[in-house]
Amino acid sequence: MPYGLSMTKRHTFLGSLFSLGAACLFSPAVGFAQAPSFPKPLLTIKPDKGYLDDAMALTDRGSVFLYVNTDGLKFASLRAVALPPGRGLLPKPAATQAPPPQAPPVAPTPAAPKGAGAKGKTAAPPVPPPPPPLPPLVPFIEDALAQELAGKPQGKELLSNLPLNTSRLFLLSDDRVLVVMRDLETTGAHTATLYSLKTKAPIPAAQAFGPATDIAVLQPATQPGIATDGQPLILTVSKPGPQTPDNPRSLLSSEYKFSAFSSVTGKHLAQRTYKLDEEGLITTSAGHALPLYFLDDYATWAVKQTGAYDKKKDVRQPDYLAFLDVLTGKIRATRPIADPPGLLDVKRARAAQTASVAVVAEEGTHKVEYLAAFDRALPDGPVETRGLLSLPRPAAKYDATSLRFARLSANALLLSLMVDPVNEEAVRSKRADPDEVDFCLVNLPGAGTGDKLGPAERKLTLLAGKRPLAWVASPSGRIVALRKHKGFSRGGTEAEVYDLQP
Repeated sequence: MPYGLSMTKRHTFLGSLFSLGAACLFSPAVGFAQAPSFPKPLLTIKPDKGYLDDAMALTDRGSVFLYVNTDGLKFASLRAVALPPGRGLLPKPAATQAPPPQAPPVAPTPAAPKGAGAKGKTAAPPVPPPPPPLPPLVPFIEDALAQELAGKPQGKELLSNLPLNTSRLFLLSDDRVLVVMRDLETTGAHTATLYSLKTKAPIPAAQAFGPATDIAVLQPATQPGIATDGQPLILTVSKPGPQTPDNPRSLLSSEYKFSAFSSVTGKHLAQRTYKLDEEGLITTSAGHALPLYFLDDYATWAVKQTGAYDKKKDVRQPDYLAFLDVLTGKIRATRPIADPPGLLDVKRARAAQTASVAVVAEEGTHKVEYLAAFDRALPDGPVETRGLLSLPRPAAKYDATSLRFARLSANALLLSLMVDPVNEEAVRSKRADPDEVDFCLVNLPGAGTGDKLGPAERKLTLLAGKRPLAWVASPSGRIVALRKHKGFSRGGTEAEVYDLQP
């Protein structure tokens, strides 16, 4: 989910470069190489009125693009357009069916202890059968919507009278769409409304989604203790406000609050609150713990658990790393802290991330790193890896603030970086590089990709044209890039559809 909503570029080039003397450096007589050609979009989407807002979504197979059309003042609506066929990157997934029901396995009854009669020891109780498998996920109505939009080049309005401050879209089960709003004028808090595309109206909910610090959608497998009916959860997250010079004790007596809702009915399913004490610690089933960072889009909380006190030896055991399910409060896994300074550095790097696999870029050092936590079901918690990411160009050539990434599937992550036109090498050479944007695919461990993250393999390069870019992508390897306004941070006038190269 919050992975940088737009791509920006710095304009810090020395004014002398644009003087009359430097202008000759860009003259054709100097002999520069011919500008590279860029792929043409499969489709360019331009609304008849208003503009495309930042709230966009692309269906899994990339056949339908949904976006908020607004003028920012009077109207906002949800529109959809069918996209043309293309080869994409990944094949169309095969249709899946729910497995046939099976009777739960019956555990064998242990034999009675040797020599035990009617008055002997009782046999151990049978082992309870494993929980039944989750019902299959109900997919979003991509095929039906694509058929409805066929033959309509300008698309169709799906929902009208949306809030003007709509900021994100989530496509959920069947015809459900979660519309997330953000109050940018006062508190910055998020709220959300669950809509049905069939009724074209909000789905009534007994409890409002927010206001909250953030709103996320969780897959049911990340919260085994919650009755989700196999469908995603809507999670609202309220976090303590930051400390400020005017209010240095703002974190004291504050709390983290997590609330979960059904993405089908909007019903409130679970809630859990963790209060912070004066030392910034929360209380878990094992005692006090220091919050570190989140994984699984807030579903998992990594904390530094305080070691137990041994009364006999009058000594406290070492602190350890624990992984907490935020909604149940259950500590799922623990392990010793092998590198305390390294753990704090991971906490710092993950401060603005909640995804298990993330990419971070530091502007000062020109380092682009990956942070990955895999195999959450391991007894000692997910395996954490971190390292420099191999890029198609030197990392110093990119504008670190332009980084954007999204996980396309369990084994594929897509990222984009914009070339800084006035990077250090360009300044030394007294030139300005084109503001090209590289879209790169990173293979994640598993499914035949090996145990290590692959390099960032470039699959598409676009010219930004002195505009920031935002984009959405589908697991099928299709992206829709929004060319945003030059002088206005919100939205843009047109979006372009591309297929990543195989």
